[in-house]
Amino acid sequence: MTIDVTAKYQVLLLSPLAVTNYLFYNQLFNNNNVTDDSKKMHFNLYVEILLILTF
Repeated sequence: MTIDVTAKYQVLLLSPLAVTNYLFYNQLFNNNNVTDDSKKMHFNLYVEILLILTF
């Protein structure tokens, strides 16, 4: 039980940092081949994975 709680808190603490890293990565490597739709899809998948990990 305590391991689950600490893992949830770690994910909650690290998720904003991970999102900022993701956004910086997208800005740095902004390829013309990558469309906005695929970026949105990847970001939505990323957020869904974070939500699954937290709950």
